[in-house]
Amino acid sequence: MSKFLTFSQRGNIWRMFFTDNKLIAGETRDIINKLVSFFSLNYENRTVLIKNLQLNEKWWLSIANVNDSLIFLSSYRKPDMPEHLGITVLDIFSGVVRWQKNDLTFLFTDNEFAYTYKARNIINWRLKREKF
Repeated sequence: MSKFLTFSQRGNIWRMFFTDNKLIAGETRDIINKLVSFFSLNYENRTVLIKNLQLNEKWWLSIANVNDSLIFLSSYRKPDMPEHLGITVLDIFSGVVRWQKNDLTFLFTDNEFAYTYKARNIINWRLKREKF
């Protein structure tokens, strides 16, 4: 049996998402040094697209979802609370930041829109549809 694909990245695999166009996007975490890194792979042609990508925020950031071309990251309102606030969207092929909204919280995406909300208080929030 031969290897299908060889890939290594610092940290432990934390999350992985598979797309309809044969890509994998994921995050790894170095829990000792508190570093999160992101990657993407094309498993059809066995190529590494993004490897060991880190952003300015080194730990309090996680993949919320992916679609065929984008990786949606959520940040957190406060480090000691798991409530999400802030969205960063990466190009799944290059890792380039496509857009960032620090005042919105991610809900879900389709291949055309990201659905978000802006909290006004605990029980009053407004659904927003962002074109990317």
